[in-house]
Parts: sequence; C-alpha cells; structure tokens
Amino acid sequence: MSNEKLDLNRSGNLEESISRFSEFYSDFIDFNGVISSLNNPQELGYTYELVNNSTVILDPLINGLSGFNRVYADDYKDFLKYAYGVRLRRVAYKILPTNLVGTDIIVDLTRGWPSTTFSYQNFMEIYTLLENLYDKTVNHKMGCEDLLNIYFSGLDERLLYFLNEFNMLKDEDIPEPTKEFFKAMKYVKYQDNVLKNIFFDFEKIIGAFLKNTFGKCDNFLHIEKT
Repeated sequence: MSNEKLDLNRSGNLEESISRFSEFYSDFIDFNGVISSLNNPQELGYTYELVNNSTVILDPLINGLSGFNRVYADDYKDFLKYAYGVRLRRVAYKILPTNLVGTDIIVDLTRGWPSTTFSYQNFMEIYTLLENLYDKTVNHKMGCEDLLNIYFSGLDERLLYFLNEFNMLKDEDIPEPTKEFFKAMKYVKYQDNVLKNIFFDFEKIIGAFLKNTFGKCDNFLHIEKT
C-alpha cells in the first residue's frame, strides 16, 4: 500500500471518485460518515464566495498588502501600525523559515531550511482564513477596527494550540507563544506517506463536492468540521 497511489485525476464522475477513494483507504479509516456530511457543504460553512477566487483574500493584509480583489474601508492601513503587536505572528516570524527567494535564503539556512517542513507562509494561512471568514460575515468594507478584532481577539492562538476545541477554553488557559513551540513546529511532518496521501486525496474529494454544489472551486478554505 505504501508504494501505491490513488489516481483521482482520471476521468470519472463524483460518485466514482468517492467509491474509489473509500475503497482505497478502507483499511485505515471509514470515510462514509465524513463524506455524507459533504453532501451539504453549506452546513459546514462553505459558500460560493469562499470557493471563488474573484471574491476571496489570497494574502492577509497584515503582510502589508491590500489583498486581491478586495476593497477595504479608507482607514484599513491604520491597522498596519499595530501589526507588530500580534504576538503569535511576531514569534513565528522570528523562528520559521520564509521559503522565499533572494537574501531570505541566507536567513532560512540559519533556521534549519531546507530540512524544515513548516514555513512562515504556511503559518500565515491562519490569518488568510480568519480575514476571509470575517469578511464574509460583516456587511461592510473591513476597516482598521475590523482588522483589530481579527488579529487581537486571540482566535489565532486558540486555533493553533487547540484546533477544533478552540472554543472550549477560557482565555487564561491559552499559553503564551514561545520560541520553543515554533522551533518544534517547523519540523512537523506526516507520520507516513499513507497519511500524507489521504490528506491530499481527501482535499480533491472536498474540492469535487464543492464544484458539484457551487459550480466552481477556484480556491477553497479548510473549514470543514472533520
């Protein structure tokens, strides 16, 4: 099994892909319950706007960019003067490799690259997710106050430390970000190739469900409750 790979790119309808996926990984996990929940992706929080590249934010504003296809309120740039105060991001920026080209490569070498498996860009996806979800919730252009709500609510730390149990903790139970945490995180990897393949193949299944429901799936955010 470790040397085999499931080819979900070959022609076939959604039902056929689901059948092949479930059968291929049947020795590892029963996906029937999970897959049935994808029949109604709206109940999992997906919307047309979240899978449409023309309406999503592809890069968080805290990176100093104004996002793609996004119109902010006039005062949104005022938020950038507070950016350094986001403590989780501040620690991550000092420890994780950037995986960017140019002079950043020298810095990355001192941070363990290319042996590392988790980069600063990977970490920043948490803010891309939060900005998109917030943007789709409010009925106005996001401004400085909205961005302060996103970045200083502590939700980033809750998600990173407690994942799907993020809402079960009291604020005082959330640990302060440490260098040691990110030093360990940058070497996190899949236990084996089977688990890695399951992850990427299941992404394809999710994408197929979203395309079947919304008619397209340019870019989808991982907000499924599985």
